Amino acid sequence: MKNTNRTNTGLAKRIISLVCALAALLAVGASLVSCGAPEPLIGYDTGIGREKPASEEEAFMEMLANYMDIEEYEEYAELTNNTENVQTAEEVEVRDYIECRLEGDTLIISGHGRMDDFIQSATYCPWEDYIDDAKKIVIEEGITNIGARAFYCANSVEEVIIADTVTEIGYIAFANCNSLRSVTIPDSVTKVGEKAFYGCDYLSEVNLSAGMTEISKSMFGYCYSLETIVIPGNIKTIRSFAFDWCGLKNVTISDGVEKIEGAAFNNCMYLEFVKIPSSVTEIEPGVFSSCYDLKEIVVDNVEGAFTFGKIGNKSCTITFTK
Repeated sequence: MKNTNRTNTGLAKRIISLVCALAALLAVGASLVSCGAPEPLIGYDTGIGREKPASEEEAFMEMLANYMDIEEYEEYAELTNNTENVQTAEEVEVRDYIECRLEGDTLIISGHGRMDDFIQSATYCPWEDYIDDAKKIVIEEGITNIGARAFYCANSVEEVIIADTVTEIGYIAFANCNSLRSVTIPDSVTKVGEKAFYGCDYLSEVNLSAGMTEISKSMFGYCYSLETIVIPGNIKTIRSFAFDWCGLKNVTISDGVEKIEGAAFNNCMYLEFVKIPSSVTEIEPGVFSSCYDLKEIVVDNVEGAFTFGKIGNKSCTITFTK
């Protein structure tokens, strides 16, 4: 039989310790503010726009929701009979809280829920003081997206590890990360925004998610060191300028891809050979514009199925296999 008294005592001790720690932290923060110093960087609650708590008691319960797991939180509510201000387990789960820490040269992003977009300059970014010292970024489990412009111009970052709880990578999230060498997009990711890896000069290895259905516009534009790419069959559309000005030499377009938009491989000047699978039903003109080394395109379809428009190499041979 479960020892309720022992459980309640342990929980009470944890709550007391937590409250004392928070009180001390608030006191330190208040003293720093009174001295004109910035508040200590801990993280941020992304629930901007929620209604202000109606009372101090409700505010306290919200604070506990951020620092206790769901079972402890509900047990505390039952123990104190404080059910009026308590959120349900489902409501607690959707609370978004992101925090970060720097361990050596590794920036670790942890918490739960959605990360903010950082398009507006006024949007607070908790890792802005750390990012210049980070060579590695780890997005831990619990984070569900990588916000727009989250790591834009993080020039020291060489490696990124993304947890499989992430489902979306935002617009220019890693654009102009000039030292980034490789990236694996986990299969949990279903959407990657435009220019997400744009201008990553040294990016040479990319593994795409099995959950993605398209390569977004300019997603890998100006990735000069990217020489090889395998586009899996779960990708249905390759958007315009997806690989503009890449150093591609080898491209594998797997069966399952259906549409390639205009200028998708524009200015891939080292590309020599491309095979188009039978699953592709639409190719827009100018797909291989300014591909001056392109010698042969093999199309697994009937002759005249597509019009490629202008190709950089005027002597490029187009072979239809059916």
